[in-house]
This record gives sequence, structure tokens and C-alpha cells, in this order.
Amino acid sequence: MVASRSHHGLREALVPQRVVQTGRHNLGAEPLPKTGGSGVAAVLPVIRPLVENIRQPHVPMFFCVDEANQRRHAVAEMLAAEGGWDLEWCVAACEAEGVDALDRVREWLANWAPMKAA
Repeated sequence: MVASRSHHGLREALVPQRVVQTGRHNLGAEPLPKTGGSGVAAVLPVIRPLVENIRQPHVPMFFCVDEANQRRHAVAEMLAAEGGWDLEWCVAACEAEGVDALDRVREWLANWAPMKAA
């Protein structure tokens, strides 16, 4: 199954997902009801289409993430592209050390992550 990744903040006009308020607004859908909670009755109609489409690889699936996660993932992809470590280890290093100190991220990888086989 292939899932589409949306690398746009929730304030962007490109958010297409009906689960978040911004996406519902952008799609012209009615706002989610304000129930004061997240009871099954309120959440089930919103979640049901996602569950039904999960096994259909041709249906795009969007994940909303915050800016910090997007930045960590972008740095992790850059490090993984260098060929030394798998992406999962690069993400873990970025989460552990933060992306503002790339030297510390590389040090974490050298100390904790297995190198890729050549």
C-alpha cells in the first residue's frame, strides 16, 4: 500500500483531509460538530471512510504533521540519502538530538545506529 504524504502545514490551502477542520473548510464540507468530547458517536462517521479505504492503494491517504516533525523528517531523509544509515535510524537521531545541531545528530548515529552494509 502506498500512502501519499502531504508536507504542508495545517494553515495551507492544500489540506484535503475531511478529518481536520482546515481540510473540511478547504473541501467545502460542514465543520465537525462541537460535541465537547470525542465520543464514538461523534468520531465514527469521520473515521469510517478512512478505515474503509485503508486497503485500497489507489486511494490517497494524507497524514497531517506539525512543522517540527516535517523538519526532522526532511533532515533525516537528507542524512539517509548520504547512504550511511537507514531512514528509521536517521529519524530516531533527529528526534533524540533535534535538527538544529546536525553534528550531535551525526554523533548519535555514529554511537547508536548500525551502519548500512556497503
